[in-house]
Amino acid sequence: MARMRFAGVALALALALVAGCNTRAIELSAEDDGSTQRLAVGQGLTVQLDSNPTTGYRWALDGELPGGLEQIGEPEYVAGSDAIGAGGTELWRFRGAAAGSAELKLKYWRSFEPTAPPEGRFSATIEIE
Repeated sequence: MARMRFAGVALALALALVAGCNTRAIELSAEDDGSTQRLAVGQGLTVQLDSNPTTGYRWALDGELPGGLEQIGEPEYVAGSDAIGAGGTELWRFRGAAAGSAELKLKYWRSFEPTAPPEGRFSATIEIE
């Protein structure tokens, strides 16, 4: 009886491990602007966009974070080189938190010029299953 219970637990763990291997994070870039992506609940989503904070511009959420998505940490800037004033990439990380459809919108703007139009925009529809 104990052996059967152990085998059942082992099988359940193995199936959970295999299922977890299929939830690799989705990576999006500017080329994915306007696209629709499928994301599983719990699966990661990374958006990487060109950025140059020395110009005063940064990426920010355009409106509220849509329901169904959870932001993981703060955006991260990765410099493209050691040159002064050189641009790089800004990384935004999210996770599917609840099933549904979410419209993720980001804007490239200067927060100290709130009435000026954004220099750039990114959006993607995320279907969370």
